Amino acid sequence: LLRPRCDPVLGGWILVRQRAVTAAAKSNGADVVRRKALTPTEAQELREQAYAGIPKADLARAYCISRETVYQYLRAA
Repeated sequence: LLRPRCDPVLGGWILVRQRAVTAAAKSNGADVVRRKALTPTEAQELREQAYAGIPKADLARAYCISRETVYQYLRAA
């Protein structure tokens, strides 16, 4: 069973709807930005655990983010 975003027909309609909602929010003056994956406290904990030697893949699974996102948080420190 495909998730809606993976379904070539339904996924297209979802993206159209998302774009329409985003455009409407922008036209009403809303500040439309993507939220951060982790809070500042979680990001600090992630860095401390990484510096303590915990594997990056384990951290990514624990925080439900990708390994690349883990590395981005570590580079930003």
